[in-house]
Amino acid sequence: MMDRGFSSITNISALFEEGYTFLQAIRVNANWIYNIIDATENLRFNPDSKLTIEKRTYYASTVNCWWVRTKKTLGKQAGQESVLVHICSGSAKDRYVNKEVGVEVVGQYLCRVVVLFCQDLVGRSHDLFMDRLKAEHDRLVGDDEAVVLEEFVKYFRVYREKFARHRTVEYDTGMIALHKSKYAGYVCFLTNDSTIKTALDALGEYSTRDYIEKDFDEMKNEVDMACIRVHSDARMRARLFIQFIAEIYLREVRVCLRGSDVCSKLTRKQVFSHIRTIHKVVFRGEQGEVYPELSRQQREILAALNVEIPS
Repeated sequence: MMDRGFSSITNISALFEEGYTFLQAIRVNANWIYNIIDATENLRFNPDSKLTIEKRTYYASTVNCWWVRTKKTLGKQAGQESVLVHICSGSAKDRYVNKEVGVEVVGQYLCRVVVLFCQDLVGRSHDLFMDRLKAEHDRLVGDDEAVVLEEFVKYFRVYREKFARHRTVEYDTGMIALHKSKYAGYVCFLTNDSTIKTALDALGEYSTRDYIEKDFDEMKNEVDMACIRVHSDARMRARLFIQFIAEIYLREVRVCLRGSDVCSKLTRKQVFSHIRTIHKVVFRGEQGEVYPELSRQQREILAALNVEIPS
């Protein structure tokens, strides 16, 4: 399961070649994914494609494709490889048939591309895109010999006036506006896992990655796993065993808190920040036990965990 940072043609081709079963989140920054977004628009924008997941609304489409690796066999570029993504028009067996002279199909791999559009994500998606454009603009201005990255070529005009000392780098605002209207707000996945058949399956599987990352961050920072100071393998195994027991308890706490309206609005860090300061004082004899003054959130947490709170 790979996040968008690993979404490159080279990496995906390597996964196919090595026979891995994978789910890859796709960066919306290449012509092949633009083509699939455009080609599947009629499947996506209709009432039947609507999904509501965790208070967000998505419009989804899923298509079978062939990931096709090709190689030039003629001319100066002989031996050069490239990739194209062929959308199956009907059956998944609708393989790509090469009709281009001087091009050989090296391999093709059946996969599935899931495209989801969410209106709530349009603003954030466009903001991130604009940040990347600004970084690319600064790079081009800072280095007079720099070449525009392929994914940004259409969004810049780079030219040199006669007798000018430095070239001019301008944004193509028309193309930037087109990007926002057509490609902002999309979440895309590519997979060759036969068990992931729908957009709902893809989102469900991918969400587990987020849980795992947050759990690891929790174990490292909140449960003190970052401060492991041991000098033997046996002690290391014992420490890890205790860490995972603690993680089981933390997971159960989160499950119990989902049913509370107040607790469900708290972030993970807020929840455990409140829990960390909850304690009680136990007296010997008949004095019993006393809880210090509890905040409203702390009382809600204890109530959700079915812990009786003395009045």
